[in-house]
Amino acid sequence: MINDTAIEITKIMKEAIPEKTIAQYFLSLGKEERTLTKIGQVKDIDSDHKNELFDGIFKDQNEIIVDIRLLEEKPSEKELEKMSEYWWALQLHFRKRVEPVFIITG
Repeated sequence: MINDTAIEITKIMKEAIPEKTIAQYFLSLGKEERTLTKIGQVKDIDSDHKNELFDGIFKDQNEIIVDIRLLEEKPSEKELEKMSEYWWALQLHFRKRVEPVFIITG
């Protein structure tokens, strides 16, 4: 389940801070140092299970698409299955590997 509070906080942050900076910050919470580059828009991907946190799609310095999700708890098997449909659509669209990053807030 998506953390609605985290989504609202992220929306507020996006008013003052570039989205790429916010994504890099979330990755740094897990001690990951990655340089991100925006490569597209979520709205352009044909999927019913898009990432609701960011408008942009980012790849790292290794050409891997990073899909950051803020969740209240560990995703269920059914939720992962739905998310994987989006990841598959990203892979087909960009011809790059997708790496999901889950930040559990609960």
